[in-house]
Amino acid sequence: MLTVARGLFNILLLKTMRSRTFDWIYRQFHKPWDYGPRAKVSPSQTVIFLNELLKIDPEAIQGVFDSRVPCNDKIAHHPSVQVMTKNGRTVVGMLGILNGLFGKDKDGGAQIIAEYGSADGKLKAFWTQKDWQYQMELVEIIKSCQEQVDGK
Repeated sequence: MLTVARGLFNILLLKTMRSRTFDWIYRQFHKPWDYGPRAKVSPSQTVIFLNELLKIDPEAIQGVFDSRVPCNDKIAHHPSVQVMTKNGRTVVGMLGILNGLFGKDKDGGAQIIAEYGSADGKLKAFWTQKDWQYQMELVEIIKSCQEQVDGK
């Protein structure tokens, strides 16, 4: 009975009305990551998985995401894979490939963002683009409130 109710909940609510609240409710009833076969994986699920791996072994995950390898012109001109030019050569990394997998958003931006510490340069977390924008808006609000408090 609980499985049927869960299925109806997923179909009726989460598939039709996507919001942070419903995503939070969904995460409360489901494990952060299902280790079985998957038909579809969303950027949100990928970010949850990457952050889980980052907690387990931050050095390994940072090494994987910091590495870049030379790529040919077909990958360099792929419509969604993100590449960069380094020392005159076009290189691609894991984040560029993942963002290529999920495609660009309506503004042409990446779906998955890696956050690095400004002081130490260490990989801190992965974010979906929506959640990153939300966090940046909160930071701006906090800064403006701090300025108002300091100005008084």
